[in-house]
Amino acid sequence: MDNRRYYRSTINRLHSSYVLLMFFCLVCQYGHSQKEFRVGVILDMGSSNGKMVHSCITMAASDFYNVNAHYKTRIVLQTIDSEGDPLQALEAAVMADKAQIPIFSLDESASFSEKYPNFVKVSHSEALQFEAVAALVESFRWKTVIFLCEDTDYKPGIISNFFDSFPSAANDDEILEELHKLMTMQTKLYVLHMTNSLASRLVTSAKGLGMLNEGHAWILTDKTRSVLQSMNSVELMQSVKGALALKPYVPPSVKLKNFTSRLKQEFQNKDPSINVKELTSLKSNSVSVGASQIGNILVNEFIKTRFTGLSGDFQIVNRAVSILKAFEIVNLVSEGERRVGSWTKGVGIVREKRHPDLSDNDLELIIWPGGSITIPGGAWSFMRMNRTKLRVGVVNNSGFEEFASLKYDPQINTYRAMGFCVDVFEDALKALPYEILVKYGPVEEATYDSIVYQIYLQLQKYDAIVGDISITYNRSRYVDFTTPYTDIGVGTIARVKRNKDLWIFTKPVSVNLCLMTAAFFIVTGIVIWLIEKPVNKAFQGSLSEQAGTIFFSTLFFGYRENLSSNLSKFVMLTWAFLVLILTSSYTATLASMLTVQQIGLASRGDSVGYQSGLVAKTIVSNLNFTDYRLRPYGSAKDYADALSKGSKNDGVDGIIDEMPYIKSFLSKYSQDYAMVNSAPTTNGFGFAFRKGSPLVSEISREILKLREDGTIQTLEEKWYNKPEYLVEQETQPKPQVLGVDNFGGLFIITGVSLGLALFVIIFCFIRKKLNLAVTHLQFRSERACINE
Repeated sequence: MDNRRYYRSTINRLHSSYVLLMFFCLVCQYGHSQKEFRVGVILDMGSSNGKMVHSCITMAASDFYNVNAHYKTRIVLQTIDSEGDPLQALEAAVMADKAQIPIFSLDESASFSEKYPNFVKVSHSEALQFEAVAALVESFRWKTVIFLCEDTDYKPGIISNFFDSFPSAANDDEILEELHKLMTMQTKLYVLHMTNSLASRLVTSAKGLGMLNEGHAWILTDKTRSVLQSMNSVELMQSVKGALALKPYVPPSVKLKNFTSRLKQEFQNKDPSINVKELTSLKSNSVSVGASQIGNILVNEFIKTRFTGLSGDFQIVNRAVSILKAFEIVNLVSEGERRVGSWTKGVGIVREKRHPDLSDNDLELIIWPGGSITIPGGAWSFMRMNRTKLRVGVVNNSGFEEFASLKYDPQINTYRAMGFCVDVFEDALKALPYEILVKYGPVEEATYDSIVYQIYLQLQKYDAIVGDISITYNRSRYVDFTTPYTDIGVGTIARVKRNKDLWIFTKPVSVNLCLMTAAFFIVTGIVIWLIEKPVNKAFQGSLSEQAGTIFFSTLFFGYRENLSSNLSKFVMLTWAFLVLILTSSYTATLASMLTVQQIGLASRGDSVGYQSGLVAKTIVSNLNFTDYRLRPYGSAKDYADALSKGSKNDGVDGIIDEMPYIKSFLSKYSQDYAMVNSAPTTNGFGFAFRKGSPLVSEISREILKLREDGTIQTLEEKWYNKPEYLVEQETQPKPQVLGVDNFGGLFIITGVSLGLALFVIIFCFIRKKLNLAVTHLQFRSERACINE
């Protein structure tokens, strides 16, 4: 692997000290009365990092004075060996605040800027690195990770966000004790953020406990990675093989390449045993400036500093360097490390290379601990750590085998499961981002409640139960259920009663409508007779002939006799309109009565059936039925036999059961039975897992997806046939009997027309009589005149 990549990481950290010394040199040009500008440097000179920082500072001062030899003042470095004590930074900050001495810290963990105004952190903020960690965790769809960090006094910003941490002075026994606690947790995903020897001792202990084997995942922060690499221990690096780590990204440049070469040469000359490429982190290092009048000016001017350096634009934001905006994501492998992607603020994760079968935010192939290429996860790692296959018990309900059934195959010496519930379960497992092998087996317990309780007591050898198991509050106390994958609630099925009424033709109309129609029939006939009798010979003759003509001409308005008067034709038109509407409505209502199925509900005196041993018994009991009227049945065939007999013949008039069972029953007997009503009083079927199983949430999420994309509906049609019977019969309204109020408007129109006709008849009759009277009077008057 190219060493320049390691040097870039090193320079990214050491460049802060280089810039700091350059800044001091620039300030010195204003101090003409001062020949020496003393700068205190606190380093762990016993560590490789301390030696490297010291070399970098020395090189920075030398480079500056080589270019600016005319400067009168000279920086004098006064190095103090901290001997690896992390409290030096805190002590220096307190002392500097009291003496008003500006202090510049190269430790990225230190955060005293708010407390001490003269404190400036000349290093990158850890907040950006943890944004990258969060993005990495999210990219693998991990819900829970365990954060392992060092409990030190100078890191309150990080420790406050987590529940627990390791003391800095923890011995090996204390580390093992904490790791044993972590092993009892189902989450096998760890983020490690430690320094000094604690990180190496924790890794060594974790390796001994098998926590770095297959099924686990480790993410190392930049500081932890660099600390482990700086120890030059092959065994230690082999222990963390398969872990992911973050490295600050420094863009390549000519200046950076030259400085890297010089730094390498400097170390080779001073200490050939030091491997520069592994020295990529800093301990608690500080640079302090002697108290002077320019102390505050120095801090303020330094905060305003902004220029382009070896690792990019240098700028102080919130008293911390704002250069780093990206991290490399590396996979620790046998030969060192391999870059698999990068993270940039505002962009997210980007893979290292372009592959057409990967999305833009996928990483390159990662070799996880144990040599596995499968992404570890909470559920997956739990299974891999405990057994090779997920042990699933199948509830074999002989009465409804379409839900779940189990058959032993002697040829392959294993069980084969099938059914609606099994198909949903397997489709949900296939949708998971990792493979889970399943081993099915029979469940021996008789009742569902006892099955659940056996799982809770771990007397059953299974991790999950698949079958027609209803979700209830009591059962959820002992197992974890997934989200339901069937319809919720219960329904009632009853036998369809066929109509055999001989007098059904009289049912569509009410008595008052019949009387009203007969009255209008008679009145219409009389009106037409009154109009036509004087002018139409067909309405003349004997009394019986006139009565027959009136009856048949009105009843059958397509009569053979022609009406002579326009008035009678108008009356007949309104009557024909009324009769047409009445006959059409009668025909439609009678047809509805003949075609709509009549379904009988169970009355208070009838018996009701339910499925034995299941939730429906509790639901039916809550309906206040007496016990002697409740009858248990075990299969769909038993349902049909009991409903066909009825309560009077030692059967039942209704079956109350959960919706999945009703669907199954009606798919076989939909011609003779139908669902009367339903109520959401149960929670549907769910898959039962042991308490705390990480598979519950993931299977539940996949069930929701299967429901949304129509997969569950397709499986229902596969096992239940087409669900045409799901339209509840009670939603089909019973045909309404026709009454006078349904045709009030028509009767009013017809009545008005008859009234007008009668008025015209009476008016014409009176006018005719008056004309005859006048004519008679005129005749008598003329006759009297003649006689005179």
